[in-house]
This record gives sequence, C-alpha cells and structure tokens, in this order.
Amino acid sequence: MNLKKYLAYLYQKLFYVKNVHHPLSVFKNRKKRVITLPKFDSFQRDQDVQWWYWTGHLKGVNRKSKEEREFGFEIVFFAFNSFIFFKNELAQAAITDIKDKNFSYYEDVKFLSLPKKLKNGYKFDFKNKKNWSKCSGGNGEDKLNFKIDNYLVKLKLKLKEKPVIRYNGKAYEYTFGGYTYYYSREKMETSGIMEIDNEIYDIYGITWFDRQLGELYQAIFKGWQWFALSLKNGNTIMLFDFFKENKNNYGSITKNNKTIELFKEDFNVKVINEWISKKTKIKYPSGWHIKLKNMDYYVYPKIKNQELACKHKFWIGPEYWEGDCIIKNIKDEFIGEAYVELNGFGHKLITIDIDNDGKRSFGF
Repeated sequence: MNLKKYLAYLYQKLFYVKNVHHPLSVFKNRKKRVITLPKFDSFQRDQDVQWWYWTGHLKGVNRKSKEEREFGFEIVFFAFNSFIFFKNELAQAAITDIKDKNFSYYEDVKFLSLPKKLKNGYKFDFKNKKNWSKCSGGNGEDKLNFKIDNYLVKLKLKLKEKPVIRYNGKAYEYTFGGYTYYYSREKMETSGIMEIDNEIYDIYGITWFDRQLGELYQAIFKGWQWFALSLKNGNTIMLFDFFKENKNNYGSITKNNKTIELFKEDFNVKVINEWISKKTKIKYPSGWHIKLKNMDYYVYPKIKNQELACKHKFWIGPEYWEGDCIIKNIKDEFIGEAYVELNGFGHKLITIDIDNDGKRSFGF
C-alpha cells in the first residue's frame, strides 16, 4: 500500500470513529451550545472544523476610462483542531473575471497553527511568495484584502439585514455522522477597490457570509451541492443538497428579515448540464433546475471553468468547483445571481461513500 492510500485508509478509519479525532469531546458539551452573536464569530476552540466563508457579486468602474466590469469572488478561512497534532489553518481565495472569462485562485496552509481567539471577531493573515490574503472583522463589519495573480482586492463589508441563524441556533446532527452549527449574513453591502495591471476599479456589490463549525469531516467527505441565491426582488435562498442523503437536505428563504426553513420535501435540484475540467478530468454539474414550492429557478455558471484545483502537497484537500452564476425563470428572464459550490465530485485524497447498508468505500 503506497503512502497516499495508507493515509486515506487511516483518515477513513479515524474520522468515522466517534470521539477519536477529538478525544476530550466526551467530557465537553460541544453539541449543547446555542449560537450567540457576535460571540460565535470568533474561533471556537472546542470544535473540530470551522470556516469563515465569503462569496460576492461585484461591479467595478475604471477610474480613468469609466469602463464597467463584473466580478465574482470567494475567500475562505478554515481551522482544523483535531487529534493532538492536527491543528492547521487553510486559506483559499478566487476571482471570477467575467469580461476576460478568467478564473484565478490560490491556496495557503499553516501547519500546527490555530487562529487567535478574539472576543467577538476574527483576524487572519496568510502570505506566500506570490499571493496573500488578510481578513478582520466580526459582528457584521468586515475588511477583506487579498492578492491573486494580477488582481489586488481591498473590500469593506457592512451588514444590510440581520443574520440568518440556522437550526434554531443549535447543533444539527447529520444522519451520516457529525454535526454543524450554522449561520449566515446573506446581505452585506460591499465597497472598495480592485487593481488589475495598474488599472484601478472602484468596486461595489453584495457579499454573502457563511459560518459553520462542528464535527464536519463526515459532511466534507460526503459531498454536496450548495446554493446561495440572491434574487432581484430582494429575497435570498440557501440550499444544501447532499449526495445520496436527502434526509439532511436543508435550506431557507429570507424576505424582509423573515426566514422560512426548507427541508428535503420542500425543494428539488435537478442537474441540466455538465462540464468536464480539462485540468483534472472531473465531471461537474454546470446548470441546475431548482423546483421550490411554486417557483422554478434555472441557475447557470457565468463562465464554465471556476474550478479550484490547488496543489495540496501534504495537505488533505479536494479539488472542487465554486462559481459565480446567474438565475433565470421559466421564461428565460434574468431574476438574480447565485454562488454555487460543488464539493465531492473529484479526486480528493479521500472520497467516502456510505451505502444504504452502512458499508463505506474510499477512493483516491
């Protein structure tokens, strides 16, 4: 058995044995807390996996030529606090340049490192030879700064509507193992600048912030399609569509600061197109028909290639797709924008599939 297969086997065994990856969890009430804000914005040391995740739709105006351009962006910071030795931070960021049909991304890892626990917020700082990302904030006001290739981005975010706290603020236990705490700030007004090859653009738009924490390895290995829909009428919709496990499918509709939860019987996601990556040969969905109550939403990528295929080296990480999309209705009219994440379609170090009989398989 080669090293990669051995590591996959080891992780498959460890992450599916209760309390092994966090031995002290038997003495803690990790699943008996209730989300309180802004306290939960900060790093929570008693949770195995957690992330701070921003995706946004941006418009830019060139200061000299007044040219208008459109961008999407993603920036995320992960913290892993498991075992005695698995204490690591991960940063990823991406820019979708609609005009140039270009997708740029980067990843950085800090081994044996965890975020500082601030009182009511967060602060991250990653830098490698070429690219970097910094973030600070909390309680609905954030500063995001990052450089990817020839894109230099500096953004300020301010909460426009109240946060959406999911599962009544409690830990939701997945049927396939693990649990999550989950909340979002779905509308954050965004402004700033973007510099591209010495050309400066004044930026404005809307950003969606997601925060999850808990025992999330099982969900990561399971895989999902995640949708963040921002409609022209002001409504926002979030949907989690898990692989072969629709009992855990979940979502919400928010209108005028009022949120309605959605469960597996309330929506259906159908893939209507596919795209194969030339780089990884992975086949991804590339168009969706979402049936929700009496509404039909058709979601399409603004550009096909928005795949993050990072060189992980010793890091345990997937290749995945996360991209800026448009939304149309059944009449083919533009009705909004979306961000879609596709996790679990590709060649990650471990791909675990739980069959109906409880058997597990893993791939490489």
